[in-house]
Amino acid sequence: MILVLFVSGCSSTKIETGKLLNKNINLEFDNCCLATKIKGSGTIKVYEKIVKIKIKNGSIKINPEYKNQTYTVGDIYMTLGKYIDKKKGIWNIFNKGPKQELDLKINSLNDSINLSGMRFEIPYSNKSDLEESWIIIVTTNKTRKGYIYSHSVNKKQKFEK
Repeated sequence: MILVLFVSGCSSTKIETGKLLNKNINLEFDNCCLATKIKGSGTIKVYEKIVKIKIKNGSIKINPEYKNQTYTVGDIYMTLGKYIDKKKGIWNIFNKGPKQELDLKINSLNDSINLSGMRFEIPYSNKSDLEESWIIIVTTNKTRKGYIYSHSVNKKQKFEK
């Protein structure tokens, strides 16, 4: 199962924001069964060409089910995604937002990386990109050269009023 997580101090993009279509959409995110546990909540604002996300509270912790003592999170970014095959957990991830470099290490099961206050942006070109889409949080692990995913808890986000 792929899950999404978000973290960031928003880097600005050169996309025109445009007219606000919907604001303060609730976002809850969580994941399981991966090397790290990413969970939290935030809000989404949808503009004509960009989705802006603010994490109100969130964290990344080491999953106690694994024997990792340390874990390094390199970058974090958000994308939109749709299931291709729910049974196999296969996703189509698209409209990647700018990455933010964290380069932070979690040193024990008790430590965490705080994501609270981070902001993300996801560009999109067609409203169809938003239909039945999930918000996907992607983190990279520079040591293992791998990715961890987390996604919004909602089955799909309702972006329109």
